[in-house]
Amino acid sequence: MSFKTERDLVKNILLHAPQYEWSLQGFGMFRLYLSRERRLHVWDSRFTKHNVSTIHNHPWDFASTVISGSLVDVSYKKIESYQFATHHRLRIVCGPGGGPASEPDTCFLKKFDSRLILPGESYALAAKQIHETKPADGSITIIERRFREDTEHAEVFYPVLESWVSAEPRPATQDEIAMMSAKALRVLDDEIKEEALRMVTCGCPQGFKKGACPVCDNKGSP
Repeated sequence: MSFKTERDLVKNILLHAPQYEWSLQGFGMFRLYLSRERRLHVWDSRFTKHNVSTIHNHPWDFASTVISGSLVDVSYKKIESYQFATHHRLRIVCGPGGGPASEPDTCFLKKFDSRLILPGESYALAAKQIHETKPADGSITIIERRFREDTEHAEVFYPVLESWVSAEPRPATQDEIAMMSAKALRVLDDEIKEEALRMVTCGCPQGFKKGACPVCDNKGSP
């Protein structure tokens, strides 16, 4: 499926968002299952839990594609030999009704990579890779998961001087779905308009019609 086709399908879902069963995770992330493996995510900071613990890994490998907006994915390494700790590590049962599966211990986390993902771009992570997602408000992503033997457990990490704040998902209300879809559609429609404008105008600040610009060399079909 092409990116534009997938984007059109996502827009159609958002136009009829109240007809679907969305859940809302504490990261401010609305979730809609497209299949067991594929899930649509819409990010809205108005619904982020205060001080929620955002650094984590997963019980499955995944690839994620940005449909609109953008996100920064930050990866961390766990370094065992340090004499002091930066974070608690807590093993949890994922999903609704989940929670701690063990007592927390401590570790030293070091940030080692950060990358910006733009519309049409994808990134992939192995299940045990510790990371943190920082999305632009109103961003839309599609995640495709590849399951391992244990599909239920993951780890979360939170600073040693703080307490764990769960991001456990719950059903989203109709009002929340309406607010989320309105914002996401604005972001998506603005990007589609900008894309259409780039196709008919030149690359210089004056924005002449392609093929009619006296200054730039970006000549295209009028």
